Amino acid sequence: MDKADGDADGYIAITNSNPEQKFIMQNKGGKYCINLDNTNKGIATDTLHIYRSYNSATQELTNEISGFTPEYDENNNLISIYNLPAPSGSAVVYLTYKYNPTLYYDGIINTW
Repeated sequence: MDKADGDADGYIAITNSNPEQKFIMQNKGGKYCINLDNTNKGIATDTLHIYRSYNSATQELTNEISGFTPEYDENNNLISIYNLPAPSGSAVVYLTYKYNPTLYYDGIINTW
């Protein structure tokens, strides 16, 4: 699927053809994290993958990061990812995932 392609369940995929670029930052507690500014997307956490390297010529993502912890807001929407390893060299990482704005609104409705 390309970046704007949807699947039968209404999800839109951010894939290796155009992964989202983010930066690992150190928060006040000394932990490394990624803040997501797209919380209204409704990211399906089980589809989230984080990579350290991306080759745009071959669209290959390598060096996947695992063992991170997702953080949710009061409406159960993904807002950040923490407990990441310290950056080695570049703090740039690449994210792939599926999202559906309906998940965002469902999270709000379900917390009322």
